[in-house]
Amino acid sequence: MKPIVFGIVGSGEIVRMVAPALKGSPVLRVVGIASRNYSAATSLAAGLGEAIVYSDYRELLSRAEIDAVYIATPPATHATMMVEAIARGKHVICEKPFVLGLAELPVVEAAMATRPDLKIASCSSRFLVCPPVRTARELVRSGALGRIQRVRLCNLMPPPLAVEALPEWKRNRATAGGGLLMDWGVYDVDWLRFVLGESFDPAEILGAIDQWGHEEAALETSFAAEIICRSGATIGWERRSEIGPPAQRVEIRGSKGGVDLPFMPGGSSSVLTRHLPEGDCGSKASEASSPMSGWDTILAFPVVDLAEALVFDRPVSSAPPVQRQIHQLIAAFYRSAESQRSIAID
Repeated sequence: MKPIVFGIVGSGEIVRMVAPALKGSPVLRVVGIASRNYSAATSLAAGLGEAIVYSDYRELLSRAEIDAVYIATPPATHATMMVEAIARGKHVICEKPFVLGLAELPVVEAAMATRPDLKIASCSSRFLVCPPVRTARELVRSGALGRIQRVRLCNLMPPPLAVEALPEWKRNRATAGGGLLMDWGVYDVDWLRFVLGESFDPAEILGAIDQWGHEEAALETSFAAEIICRSGATIGWERRSEIGPPAQRVEIRGSKGGVDLPFMPGGSSSVLTRHLPEGDCGSKASEASSPMSGWDTILAFPVVDLAEALVFDRPVSSAPPVQRQIHQLIAAFYRSAESQRSIAID
């Protein structure tokens, strides 16, 4: 098997976390890193072995042997860099959020239309690799849970860092696209559509945000929403910063049973628990999945997924049509929070 040759654009925290897992992958090799932070890029390159450092990402894109690029720069640069990478004939995996918002999607989609042979994906797929998630997906899609009726995705998080402690690009909506909803909400929406399949067809959303601690920057640090799907399913969705113990839980309930599972490592359970009806009023619970993946696997998954999609000629996990659905929902969420009204989703 010939590994896919990658270049990386960016040398920030996420690349430093992802790079070690990429080094040992049999389906890819990294040969170049482009970054304005030459020192950080040089350190990363040394850990990856043969990677050459570039101060200008366009130099990396011009390197003929590179098949694909991993774009891991601030969100305000994503659309421009993706368009340029596509023009150079490179497959792309881009960090989340894919773009700053819906207004930027058409330019990326237009570039893709000129190169339908290229695979483009987003890192919002990061948590889809986990065994409990994949087991939940199979139970939903096989009909084992019956008609999906109610879903609850809740994450209680520690109080936010001070704005001054954030990377500079995260302190401004113009470069970050938003606060917690853009930072983590894109993962949540991708997760929900992956697991629920046809049952995830949002028709309406009522959302609220809180900017506790980040009021001056107007960046949300908590959010909550109720989503009504055309399938009849309702979804309670919340990420809340609070003074209290962190917690996470996903509940999926159907007409024939339900499941509870963690969203990411560190929850009270590392496996999926399945609930089946028993008797007139009771239920029987049993563990029904392999444990949650480790952070190395989760962080590297989108890049490895693109490489495997190229090697085995299959679709990527979260292609641009998925990103359109994600950004449509998040745009409606922001409009709902601003108007304090329920908003229909196109």
